[in-house]
Amino acid sequence: MATHRYRAVASANIDCRQAERLFVAVGRVGDGETTGGGMPVEAVLRDISPFGCRLAVPGSYVMGERLVLRIGGGMEVSATVAWGTDGVIGCRFDQSMSRTALRQITLGRG
Repeated sequence: MATHRYRAVASANIDCRQAERLFVAVGRVGDGETTGGGMPVEAVLRDISPFGCRLAVPGSYVMGERLVLRIGGGMEVSATVAWGTDGVIGCRFDQSMSRTALRQITLGRG
C-alpha cells in the first residue's frame, strides 16, 4: 500500500498583502457638517472596488451612518457604512468610482 506524504502548509490569511496600505481620513457627517468633534479619524484602507471599500477603523460605526472619506490624503469620497464588526467597516460609495480614479489609488498615486 502506498502512503502519501503532504507538506505542511500555513493557514490562509485574507490579509497577507505585501504592499503598503493607504491611510484614509474618516469624517462623520451629520446635518451637513462633520460631527464627532469636527476631527476625522485615521483608518487603514484594506480593500477597495469601484463601489465601496473595507476599512480598519478605531471606534464604532453603525450601519447607515454617512461618512466622508479622504483616501490617501487626496481624493474625497462620500460613503455610507454598509456593515461593521470588530474594528472593520464596509462602506458603499454614494457614486461609483471611475476606473481612472481607482487605478490612481491602487497604483499609489491617489
